[in-house]
Amino acid sequence: MAEPDVAPTAKQKPVPGLDPRESSASRADLAMAVGLALMMFVSYILPSIWLPIEETPEARVAVVAREMLRRDDWLVPRLGDQPRFTKPPLPYWLSAASAKMLGSDPTGRLVSEQANTLPSAALGALGVFMIAAFGCRVFGRAAGLWAGLILGLSPLYAIWAHHGTGEIPVTFFTAAALLCAAWLACAPRPGIFCALGLGLTLGLGILCKGHVPVLVVTGALLAEAIRRRRFNAHKTLLFVLAMATAFGVVVPWLAALHHRAPEAFTVMRDEILSPAVSKGHVQEQWPFYYLYKLPGGLLPWTVLLLFAWPMSLRRAKGERARTRREPTLADRIESFLLVAAIVGFVGFELIRKQQDYYLLPIFPPLALSAGAALGRLAQPGGFFEEKIAWAHLLLGLPAALALALAPLIFESVGGRADLQPSWFMTVPLGVLGLIFVFVAARQWAEGNPGWAGLCLGIMVYSCMLSWFVMKSVGAQERNALAREHLPIRTTLKTLGTNLRVYEVKVGASAPEMMYYLDCNAVFGLNELLAETVDEKGKPKPPVPGEPLRVVVCPKALAEKLGVASSDSDLQVVPLEHGVTGALFLKARD
Repeated sequence: MAEPDVAPTAKQKPVPGLDPRESSASRADLAMAVGLALMMFVSYILPSIWLPIEETPEARVAVVAREMLRRDDWLVPRLGDQPRFTKPPLPYWLSAASAKMLGSDPTGRLVSEQANTLPSAALGALGVFMIAAFGCRVFGRAAGLWAGLILGLSPLYAIWAHHGTGEIPVTFFTAAALLCAAWLACAPRPGIFCALGLGLTLGLGILCKGHVPVLVVTGALLAEAIRRRRFNAHKTLLFVLAMATAFGVVVPWLAALHHRAPEAFTVMRDEILSPAVSKGHVQEQWPFYYLYKLPGGLLPWTVLLLFAWPMSLRRAKGERARTRREPTLADRIESFLLVAAIVGFVGFELIRKQQDYYLLPIFPPLALSAGAALGRLAQPGGFFEEKIAWAHLLLGLPAALALALAPLIFESVGGRADLQPSWFMTVPLGVLGLIFVFVAARQWAEGNPGWAGLCLGIMVYSCMLSWFVMKSVGAQERNALAREHLPIRTTLKTLGTNLRVYEVKVGASAPEMMYYLDCNAVFGLNELLAETVDEKGKPKPPVPGEPLRVVVCPKALAEKLGVASSDSDLQVVPLEHGVTGALFLKARD
């Protein structure tokens, strides 16, 4: 019996260099990428419901954004009353815009923890969507799924995605610029939109982190040009157009800032040169610091990649030698992204000023090239697939058992009691892990890398979400920095809004800006002396109607400066870390 006629499925508009895809397959890829991004967004934004601001950089972003809203001045970033030109403005703009959009404060001038976290969580999820969608289109659905999972569920990426700093924004825009650069360098005839996209995202990356995105992207393009040893006039013109677009994004802010504050360029230049001369963030473990921070930041994918990646590269090399075919566009893009990650890592490694989150811009290209490699292991009953399945069982079963016994292990190694996991959480996760270990191993053996990745992704996502919730609930009470500044913030709120706050080194380890997220402040001893002490060293008499002056400093320093005079009300507030703080309240009249 003849089969009935079936109408052919509509095909997507062909892309030069890539195999045509059915429209239904493209829609399924898009739906998968969207679902993955939404799952990641939930896990990134959820901790901000309970988690207080923990890091000094995060508090700085919130305070500068608050100053932009309070002054209605989005041009000059200010930390308290002092201009802050060491960092570009885009993270502050994003935080301020988020606070404005959420409307968490009736005046529109405060930045809550949720508003400060939202840009990083949203761009972190968008980065996962972008990497997954690009991977699906270029390397196939399994590769795109693996790339999105590796990026979104890497601990380093996930942790910074729920911190309101500029690390995830610069990672997102650098990744977008690298994808445009990959197409520009590898496609046979890239178009003008590729150049415009490269310029736009590179310009926004510069507004996030200065020269870092430029070095990563141009370093990858330079390495590609050296490898190919070819000159292409068409691509060169597109690259020039991209650089002009990037300048068009950055120059208006620079010109306006120079008009308002000519000294800003000197500060920015010194910040760019600081890795060569600064002693801050210099690691004693250099040059080995990144050699363990990168594998740790990629857990739990590190072991799998170290085992499976060489097999995949060996298979790809053997197939090309056997068929004698030229590298495809997908092969060239995969190679470009891997080289970009290596070049970026080497560049960061050569500088002694190091932090683990400096590595974040190389995570997206690394995840994509890894996803492409894992997606190739799709031969049912293949030699490499069988080896990975057995290795997965041998490694996964002890890991699932350790997860189930996590409270016992945690207690035996002397972990923090306030962060000790409960049996109620770890036993179900351990059982779930055992199930998914067997299912994923079976999928590897059957040549279904996408389904194997989905099983592992569900397991890792469940563990990550459980950890974030456990860490976040009650964090306000556990966090030492939040507890330290609670007495000061409580006292300040009772004094009204017409305050002039001076901060002079409260505690060696405390971020000094945390306690005045909702009030103005001036940093430094010089400002305090200039406005509260006359030329003879005596306290200046109060001026009726002026703001209430509040000095926050150690008690010994307050007494030494003479601010604890007879006409003042000296209120001692005990702080942790062995420091005693003093609030000096000068009367208005």
